[in-house]
Amino acid sequence: MVLDCTLGARQGRELVASYVAQGSAPAASDHMREVVAAFERASDTALASLEAQTASATRAYAAHAAAAR
Repeated sequence: MVLDCTLGARQGRELVASYVAQGSAPAASDHMREVVAAFERASDTALASLEAQTASATRAYAAHAAAAR
């Protein structure tokens, strides 16, 4: 799973960050249950990456905005 992410600031409508969050997991077999479980693991990994990168970009943007004041 690949998520193409763009984070923007509401005020000023400027681009804060653009990044890719991804995750993958092999299915243990071709059975639907195993494929769904693998997709869930891949989704969990991608969303954890999304969360971490968003938090990092938000902190960096806030620090930059505070320094500019």
